[in-house]
Amino acid sequence: MALVVGVLVAAAAPAGAGTSTTGSLQAKASAIAAELARDNNQLNALGEQYLTAESEYEKASAAVVLIAGAARRIERVLVRDRRAVTAAAIGAYVGAGSTTDLGSFLVEKPDEVQVEQTYLRYAEGRLNGAISNFQGDEARLQVSLSTETRDVAAARLALLRTTTARAQAIGTLYREQRLYNSIQGQLAQLVAAQLAAQQAAETKAQAARTANQNQTGPPSLSGTAGLTGSPIPSGSLSQEFAELRHCESSGNYADDTGNGYYGAYQFALPTWLGLGETGLPNEAPPAVQDAAAYLMWQRDGWRPWPACSAILGL
Repeated sequence: MALVVGVLVAAAAPAGAGTSTTGSLQAKASAIAAELARDNNQLNALGEQYLTAESEYEKASAAVVLIAGAARRIERVLVRDRRAVTAAAIGAYVGAGSTTDLGSFLVEKPDEVQVEQTYLRYAEGRLNGAISNFQGDEARLQVSLSTETRDVAAARLALLRTTTARAQAIGTLYREQRLYNSIQGQLAQLVAAQLAAQQAAETKAQAARTANQNQTGPPSLSGTAGLTGSPIPSGSLSQEFAELRHCESSGNYADDTGNGYYGAYQFALPTWLGLGETGLPNEAPPAVQDAAAYLMWQRDGWRPWPACSAILGL
């Protein structure tokens, strides 16, 4: 069994009271992931041991079956040959003293009786020798059978041990996986809650800035549609914005190159909509684009335009 462990990475979790909790959960998740990887390797090793033990048990069992079959065949031969020896002995005894026609004939011909008895003794000796050999084979087979039976018992015990160890390893992996999934779920919920709190705080701060600017600052972006002149103060700041526009879009307020950025200041659409505007930036009047850029500059300085501000030395 092979297990694949994924690690959840919480990107850019906001600082605050929950950060330490997030770090703690991430540390726990990493530790459990390491345990899962280690225990998974152990389970793979146990799986190989289990297959080896199972193979040894099957081979030992097959050997016992073969030896037991050979022993039964020898036993059948022994029974047959014992019967043959017994029949030969009885035949020799009965034939030598019988009053039947054959017995009378043999009595009258002692030479032939002697030959018959000699042959029977020879046959009986051969049969007894064969029986002795078979008995030796049977004894050796019984020793082998006893050895193989012990091997089967040992293989069965090894298989039982590896089966138990494998089951325990699977149980441990299952429990670790459940704990890991639980921690990952808690971590995901915590990160989501932190992100939601950060977004709520940013929304609240943006609303406060917008309200303050409606009172004392440049025109609110929600009302920029009616602007006819640029809200950027004249002088050096106006010149710097002109240089910025030239760097970003060659001063083209209708610029749309298809790269996801629009207008003279190359606004990304989410940024533009986040400032309270509608539609596409390149479709807005120049005064509206200037007002949006001026508001961003008041809030964040030249950071929204890192490349061009670096080129221009702003």
